[in-house]
Amino acid sequence: MKKDLTQLFEEFVKEQQFASKLKDETIRGYRNTFELFVKLMPNVTLDMLNPNIMTEFFRELDQRKRIVGR
Repeated sequence: MKKDLTQLFEEFVKEQQFASKLKDETIRGYRNTFELFVKLMPNVTLDMLNPNIMTEFFRELDQRKRIVGR
């Protein structure tokens, strides 16, 4: 069975929690960033993931309208 981006991310997080013993704050930051990636780039699949997609994501981050206090 081919895994999707979310499944691989969850495996990564579990590995980081137990093997690398990262702090909860770090894991929370990973989750927040991944959720933002999925929100800004909802149509990206694992097969599409490459440096150009990541550059596009960072541009979206830089150019998006920010709502403070929510």
